[in-house]
Amino acid sequence: MTKIIILGAGPAGTAAALKAASEGWETLLVEKDKVGGTCLQRGCIPTKALLEEAHTIDRARRNFGLTQIDENAVYERKDKIVAELTATLTQQIAAKKIRLVQGEATFVDDRMIEVRGERLTADFILIATGSKNRVFDFPGNAKLWTSDDALFQPFSSRKKILLIGGGVIGIELAAMYHGLGHEVSIFEKEARILPNTPKDLVQSLMMDYKKENIRIMTSIAITKITQDENYTVEYNGQVETFDVVVLCAGRIPNTDGLNLNATGVVVERGLIQVDSNYQTSVGHIYSVGDASCRIQLAHVATRQALLAMEHMIHQTPCPPFIIPNAIYTPIQAAWIGMSEEELKAKGIAYRTFRQPLGASAKQKIKGDGRRYLSVNLDENNLILGVSLYLSDASEFLPFFTFLMENKIPFTQASSILFPHPTLSEAIGELAAILAEKSKTLH
Repeated sequence: MTKIIILGAGPAGTAAALKAASEGWETLLVEKDKVGGTCLQRGCIPTKALLEEAHTIDRARRNFGLTQIDENAVYERKDKIVAELTATLTQQIAAKKIRLVQGEATFVDDRMIEVRGERLTADFILIATGSKNRVFDFPGNAKLWTSDDALFQPFSSRKKILLIGGGVIGIELAAMYHGLGHEVSIFEKEARILPNTPKDLVQSLMMDYKKENIRIMTSIAITKITQDENYTVEYNGQVETFDVVVLCAGRIPNTDGLNLNATGVVVERGLIQVDSNYQTSVGHIYSVGDASCRIQLAHVATRQALLAMEHMIHQTPCPPFIIPNAIYTPIQAAWIGMSEEELKAKGIAYRTFRQPLGASAKQKIKGDGRRYLSVNLDENNLILGVSLYLSDASEFLPFFTFLMENKIPFTQASSILFPHPTLSEAIGELAAILAEKSKTLH
């Protein structure tokens, strides 16, 4: 009998499969589409590839007067990157002698699945089926683009784009389309965009988007969308026409086709319920990633998958972990730990220190304006939370994650020699200032 069946070959599923095979387990991996899942095929990677090109084009337009671009070539480069990574991942799976079964899996019972008429059993089953676009219709005849579909289609001749939804997906797509030369609007039904992002970062993003003429409108109630050659959108008593409308309304667990009723696994509103070890209510069935976690991040899913495998194989309890977050706009918003508003709400004593980067040599070279690093510390200079608003801010997060997980005072970063010129020098400068203050206090 196969030792483990893994449903879904996205970041979580492939990480789990490679781990299981490395431990000598006979492993079967089921995927209904291409390996890599949403992240590689329709999400993280194609989005970031397009964002990178859009930022490069935008800088060339500003600094050197670039007037024309070949948007098809931009998308072709994105496709090449995805194809290369897909090929590499496929080779890794084959090298570990993991059996890859193409097709959609449904449960027959708690130990058996069926894929394209073939019935398969295993000692353990790991569900890593991810999530899918939340889709809903508005009154009218319009067929809207989803954020996934839009990544496959250059909108070269269609210049006026509406993004419905002010979450991370909508914000990133806005930056991408703006960089490619489109006129972009974001409609958000709530009173603020990015509800789970620290307010200081949201404010910084909104200020920059306003300067760039990316229109963000909140508290929007869309009443009707009709489509002919263009899209006509009725909202808040107004009517406006767009060339393209993309629905960026978030994602929901991709579990409805699994026939989980046949297993006894507890599901609430599509979300598989798991314990701290990622076990479902049926002990030999585990679930990780978007299928069972409200934090829909590829790196979170991957970490959960590896921890779940450790629990399956070695009965090692799964520890909690600190989650780094980033929004991959040209000036990235990144954070980890608790924001000021969270600390205040919980009544936790803290001190906030902010280091502007306006005078940073590297920041001036990159031409990205006034940016900052902000840290929230406790009385012992341990990090409670960090916010960064600067180019490539996401690259800084592992450093802060390491300090937080190992309970190392932020002031110890003052002993590190940071290369010059880099944005990371700001970390050392702020740590040195605080270390000197600590000496004075003590």
